[in-house]
Amino acid sequence: MTGELPDWLTCELGKGHTGEHADCLDTMGRGTFDVWLRWNEGEFTYVCAAPCEQVDPAIAPRLQQACWLFTGHEPGHSWEFEDLPQD
Repeated sequence: MTGELPDWLTCELGKGHTGEHADCLDTMGRGTFDVWLRWNEGEFTYVCAAPCEQVDPAIAPRLQQACWLFTGHEPGHSWEFEDLPQD
């Protein structure tokens, strides 16, 4: 789709990266798909995607937090960034 994106969108893939951007619109719960709006320049699409749920293997299992971004995302996992909006 093409068109104007709403001002309230915030890319959840970190600040200052190039390429595709994404904002989670709704979380359906663990083990289900989440609804994302993904865009690159003026093109955007709505996507249902499974959560990544990868964990940092360098952290003790009881302290691990699963990545809440979608499967196959770039540039890294949510636990690798300090500038994500849901921290």
